[in-house]
Amino acid sequence: MPQPLKQTWIGKISTLIFPEDTATRLTPAGRAALRRWVKQMLIVSLGGILFLTLFPFNFDFTNLWERLASGYSLSPQSPRTGFIRDFVANIFFFMPLGFCIAYLRLSRNQRPLPSLLIAAGLSALVSFTVETLQIYLFSRFSSMSDLVSNSIGGAAGWWLGHYYGERLLLATLRLLRRFVSPGWAGICAVLIAAHLLNMIHTTITLPDSLRISDWNPDYALLIGNEQVGRRGWRGTIYSVEICNQAVSPEAVERLYRNGNHMGALGILPLISFHFEANGTNPAPAAVDTLEMIWKGAGAPDSVTGGLVLDGRRWLESSKPATELTRAIEQTGRMTLSAVVAPADTLQGGPVRIISLSRDFFQRNFTLGQHLSHLYFRLRTPLSGRNGTNPQLIVPGIFSPGQPLHLALTYDGSEIVLYRNGVRHPRSLRMIPEMAYFSRRTTLIGDVPESYLLLYDIAVCFPVGLLLVFVMAGLGFDQKSYTLRLTLLALLLTLCYELIRSGILGAPLELPGIFLRAAIILLTYSLFRFPPYVDEISHCG
Repeated sequence: MPQPLKQTWIGKISTLIFPEDTATRLTPAGRAALRRWVKQMLIVSLGGILFLTLFPFNFDFTNLWERLASGYSLSPQSPRTGFIRDFVANIFFFMPLGFCIAYLRLSRNQRPLPSLLIAAGLSALVSFTVETLQIYLFSRFSSMSDLVSNSIGGAAGWWLGHYYGERLLLATLRLLRRFVSPGWAGICAVLIAAHLLNMIHTTITLPDSLRISDWNPDYALLIGNEQVGRRGWRGTIYSVEICNQAVSPEAVERLYRNGNHMGALGILPLISFHFEANGTNPAPAAVDTLEMIWKGAGAPDSVTGGLVLDGRRWLESSKPATELTRAIEQTGRMTLSAVVAPADTLQGGPVRIISLSRDFFQRNFTLGQHLSHLYFRLRTPLSGRNGTNPQLIVPGIFSPGQPLHLALTYDGSEIVLYRNGVRHPRSLRMIPEMAYFSRRTTLIGDVPESYLLLYDIAVCFPVGLLLVFVMAGLGFDQKSYTLRLTLLALLLTLCYELIRSGILGAPLELPGIFLRAAIILLTYSLFRFPPYVDEISHCG
């Protein structure tokens, strides 16, 4: 066994924190129990890495080899903001993996250098696998900086595991053992009930997060830019119409064929602009009689055959679009229909084509372009004031100089894009459970089923973790009480489902009950204390 670095300042501090004899008084049975516990942590570490880095699992393997050849960024610079923060976070994220590998190799009396190479190599291999798979996830990207930081994290974890592994493990077990008692078991049982009740309350309040209910009536309608500038769009706009209902697919196809006239379909538009005729100040013919005025570089000489924008000038309503905002809020539905032609696919930001907003971070909705990708942001309690969490991003929509008819509908739960009258396969279907995460972090991807699974994990993972302390505090061994533990997990999830479905008026979902019970049991199995916890802690 390698000796701790006694002569270094880190070694001296660690000696004060972890007594010198903790690693020397372990019995063979105790050390074997520690190995089993570390193996469990290794599984948790690998599973956590794969789950969190590949979520939401919406892989697209079309053009497999072409994307593999061009999709991996060899640049050490991450295209995301917060590069330093992400780099440091990746190091800590991979440290448990390196720690576990180091301790398992240490118990075989392997020399430091081969053990270090194995830990760093496996960390790099896992990271390379993840970065390669992320090429086929639209909501992720691959970066050499992640590969480097993950490998550093594995090496740093190896250093801790190789020189201070047993001390850290025993100190952790001592700390956990303080919470193993009948009294703490009762407290944890109460916490389980409180957590489930809190999640039920959260579930009840989530459906309101999808409704258009918090739009600001003071925002102006803009065509070609933001109110504060610096997001100017280059291209031609032929027509814009907006209504407060989700138009059917058949009606969208007819809109495409009749030149984008909702009135011809018996739909009263809230806003209607058609720029084919001559005139420098187009007059609307719709419910909200907004006067549009030129901003930026001023009005062009004429508007003939379309509204040509060069990024330096844009149209802005002379007053807030209050009637438009209130009409859409009243129904909670909308359709934006426009015929546009971008000048190029080099502009990004995204630049604003049509927007009802105040600045870069406050909006009711925005249709934008970034390179050839379409961006649509819609403000709801779920997506936030900027409408970006989540937002609809559809790649490869725009082509330079090519006019196309775009229709975006929202029916209260799903944003659907139609391109030239045909529904695009990529849409943004939102579910109430996504709001639980949007309030805490940035949503990744647009796969609601993934967030359903993640929400079930948020419900059941704390329950499984607290059950560890309940069972240990009551002196129950997992092998002797496997059936009882399974029945307890099923009972807890059944009670949760009964209360939730009773309040929401939804039918019972038996697959959901069994899935949540499985998550609880899996969490308990992975995080339960080693079977020789008393022997380990006493020998230390």
